[in-house]
Amino acid sequence: MGVGESGASGENAADEAQGSGRSTSVFTGDVASFATVQESIFELDAAALEAEENRFKWKPFFIGFLLIPILVGAAMGGLAGVSEFGVDGYYWGWDDDLVAGDDVEIDGYTYHTWTAEYHLRIVPDPEADEWFNTNIDFSSDNQWISCWVEIERASINIDDSGVSWREMDCSEDFRYRTQVSFEDDKFTYATESTKTPEQASVDGRKSVDWEFELLINLTPIILFLGYPAVMIGAFIKSRKELGIGMVVGIAPAFIAFWMTFVLMAMMYNYF
Repeated sequence: MGVGESGASGENAADEAQGSGRSTSVFTGDVASFATVQESIFELDAAALEAEENRFKWKPFFIGFLLIPILVGAAMGGLAGVSEFGVDGYYWGWDDDLVAGDDVEIDGYTYHTWTAEYHLRIVPDPEADEWFNTNIDFSSDNQWISCWVEIERASINIDDSGVSWREMDCSEDFRYRTQVSFEDDKFTYATESTKTPEQASVDGRKSVDWEFELLINLTPIILFLGYPAVMIGAFIKSRKELGIGMVVGIAPAFIAFWMTFVLMAMMYNYF
């Protein structure tokens, strides 16, 4: 072997020696084990998601239990009250605590006055087929004595201050002139009698637009059919909390209905 060959062999040996001293990274393990861990993570996530979905949600429950039933019940109660007490245009008022006022002079006669307030929320000015009546009652010898008038048909007298008075008809045994004037829902009764009236009342009828009457009649039907439709839809769309709330919410709806109905009756002076 020549010198050149021996030199090359030495370099190769040196390179091999140097190469054997380098550090290397070696990965060990089974690839299947990584797949198993990943599947376990996915299963945990799915289980957590399923647990979250199955957890009872209180917010939609209370929406179905309180919010929706109370709104529906109150709306139906209000509409029923308007339909019962006001949609036909009929109104009524009563006052048993009349307030004594100053004497007035009408056509040369002196009258004692009494004032009643009815809170009618209407303008007592009948037109066309509308009508409006008022009565005042006295008690004498355990008997009731009444005076009454149909406002739209009454004879009108005007006193010195420009106030218009309507003449009232009275019971045969009550021989005192009696008249009435009104402004908004404040009525003043003038009578020659010195007796204190026991009570006074008004009633009448205002015309109602057919569109309003149709709305009052159709809306309760829509609400009545819409409530169970929403409830059934909640169960179909897996919103059971809302559906369960609406089922038990029938009780609050019933309470809201009657509370609103009574309130409407009070507004129309039936209590």
